Amino acid sequence: MKPLNLAVATGITLDVAGALHVYGLADAKGVNREVITATLLLAIAGLWLLVRPGRRDMEDDRPAVWVALLPAMAAVLSISDIMTYVATGWTLPRAILFGGATILLLLLALRHASSEVVALAAFVVGSVLRYLNMRHIPIEPARGDMLPLVQQAIASLTGGRDPYTIYSMPWQLPLTYLPLTWLAYAPTYLLGLDLRWTNVVAEVGLLAALGFVGRRSENRRGEETALLLWAWLFLSPTVIHWDLTTTAPIGWTAIAWTLALAATSRRTLATISLGVSAAVSPLIVIFAPLIVLCWWRAEGPAGAARRAILAALLAGALLLPWFLWGPGPFLDGTVRWFNDLNRFPRMKWQTEHTWAEITGFSGLFWLWGLERLLKPIQAAAVILVTTIFAVRGARPADLGRHAAAAFLLFMLFNPVLWPYLYNPALVAGLLAVAGAGVLESIRPAAASAAARRPSARGHGKKRFSDPTI
Repeated sequence: MKPLNLAVATGITLDVAGALHVYGLADAKGVNREVITATLLLAIAGLWLLVRPGRRDMEDDRPAVWVALLPAMAAVLSISDIMTYVATGWTLPRAILFGGATILLLLLALRHASSEVVALAAFVVGSVLRYLNMRHIPIEPARGDMLPLVQQAIASLTGGRDPYTIYSMPWQLPLTYLPLTWLAYAPTYLLGLDLRWTNVVAEVGLLAALGFVGRRSENRRGEETALLLWAWLFLSPTVIHWDLTTTAPIGWTAIAWTLALAATSRRTLATISLGVSAAVSPLIVIFAPLIVLCWWRAEGPAGAARRAILAALLAGALLLPWFLWGPGPFLDGTVRWFNDLNRFPRMKWQTEHTWAEITGFSGLFWLWGLERLLKPIQAAAVILVTTIFAVRGARPADLGRHAAAAFLLFMLFNPVLWPYLYNPALVAGLLAVAGAGVLESIRPAAASAAARRPSARGHGKKRFSDPTI
């Protein structure tokens, strides 16, 4: 199976699981549905470990038409979602706007428009759809407790108070985000803009990371396909919903750039990005062992250790001021709230059995009273994929697909489950598509030119070599 097909399979599975009402599956609830979906994701994780781009994938010039049609299909689903659940009632302006946007995306696909043009059109259409949602969905706890919490934290900081405290939502809730996540919303807050525009900027940052990887690959088709997949996801119902209610896009972008820099052997920038990302999202820890292995391959154990220490020191420098301001509240929100099984995880299970209603295997462990085994299983999954990556040579070009597998396996057994928590695996998959397995990492110009010249032995076909690091 190709990386493209796996990325699409991952995206469709996560979109359906996160927006059941859009697909007419809102009544199909229960642990059986979630376990079936989790089993599918488990199989996809295994396939991410097996997939390797073939030479035909490297030499084809243009993505398939069906890939270009995905953004239009996503737009239809998101428009249906808005008209059914957000702003009901057709009017002539809405018919013109929605119909015109769909027709435009279809025409661009059928006329083989460049991926950049399709991505730009998707950005405009997706931004309009988000704006329409913003007009009808206020930032309030009843519609999602993520962004209201961020608003209150920024208000506390601007008022000179420690943001890491208990907030009323009206239920009592600590600030659970690392500082660079909620601080990312400070500019829009101070400008008096809707905080959710920050998530749109973050989505563009993700697009830029895909373009960065794609332009450093000798496979132009990989970059074009990745941009089309970004356009599809930017218009998908779930990503629009997460952009409107969560802080998740900030973490996605931080993870994307860290993986992108590591995959293209920008080791100094990757070290900085890893440190910064550790002050954005704790989920970066899942990818860190794979990144360190790439450094080990390039610089040996001493060089890898030095870079890991530098990244840790940078993360510590970014986190230390907030810890010193209030050690107890800081640790309570960012560490204990979700990681102590006897805190929020058990409370949510006892009151609502939530973990059995969201895709993953952890609901079964909570049902069986074996939830203490979840974290050891997660650790074993990451160690397994890291070992496989090491045995295969820890090539930066293969980072994306191993990262996608590791993250899926980790999240399937996470004690706390939310649908959007799976999306970093999709981010890693998109980076794998953009690189298409033939990244040429900062080779000398002469070597690059030689690799592009026809070879008499190869009968004029392009030759691909392992990255020089």
